[in-house]
Amino acid sequence: PCFRTPTLWMMWARDRLPAGTRLAFELERNGWYQCRNAEGEAVWLFRRGVRLVDADGQLVDPRADMHW
Repeated sequence: PCFRTPTLWMMWARDRLPAGTRLAFELERNGWYQCRNAEGEAVWLFRRGVRLVDADGQLVDPRADMHW
């Protein structure tokens, strides 16, 4: 599911994307990823429902650059 803004109301999704859909990643905020859909609109995806991949389709660890 994708949303207009990050929300606690997960049942009010704007749309559902088919599995395997790739979107351009823009930023991450508190577990939400902002991306651009095919129409160029900003959409938000909750991290539990997506996988981050690089341009070649290889899985990316979103916490790889965290410093403790």
